[in-house]
Amino acid sequence: MFLQVLEFLYPALLATVVLSAIHCWLGIPLLERDAVFPALALVQLAALGAAVATRFGFSPYIGAFVLSIGGAFLFTWNRRDTLVAMIYAVSAAATLLFLSGDPLTGDLLSVRVRTIALIAAVYIAVAAALHFLRRESLLFFAVAIVLTSSVRIAGVLLAFTYLIAPPILSRRFAIAWPVSALLSAAGILLAFKLDQPTALTVVCTFGVALIGTRLAHPHGSGRKTAPGT
Repeated sequence: MFLQVLEFLYPALLATVVLSAIHCWLGIPLLERDAVFPALALVQLAALGAAVATRFGFSPYIGAFVLSIGGAFLFTWNRRDTLVAMIYAVSAAATLLFLSGDPLTGDLLSVRVRTIALIAAVYIAVAAALHFLRRESLLFFAVAIVLTSSVRIAGVLLAFTYLIAPPILSRRFAIAWPVSALLSAAGILLAFKLDQPTALTVVCTFGVALIGTRLAHPHGSGRKTAPGT
């Protein structure tokens, strides 16, 4: 029975390992630069792009790419809170309109291994470019490219959670990545057992972990470490 369940869930488990890796890699510098809200707006823009493209019969990946890249270009030059807030609010409302009120929650359980391999190759290229070029202005563009696929697979809430929650738990990539993968696995198994939406259950699993960590260490030092160290 366990092997049958594992055979059914392993593509989703593999996808969360890949998504956790790149989102942790990008989320740490986002947190270091206090760019959490622009990241959330980019997630929502990617969702809106996917929704608009789907409505008009185009590839959702193209729609997500176009709008998220546009947002990345804008936020690279202007990250004022008022602008970011309005873009987030309008894109969230428009997404719900195009989806007829249904939220974009992703479809982790139907992802294929071939798709995971393809996006993993893209993520490796993005991470390598960001690492070797070392230009801060490229950060939002890297996030936008990653969100093109992750929003479609994991959904809006989980894509944002992957960017922010693991770096909050640890600013060290070597810790944040495996912790994120383990919490994802726990959430997927729990969702399967309880017959609940997978992505939303994983988000709640991260929330419980964050609350538990805060309760265990209520007076954290708040010390920042360098990204990826």
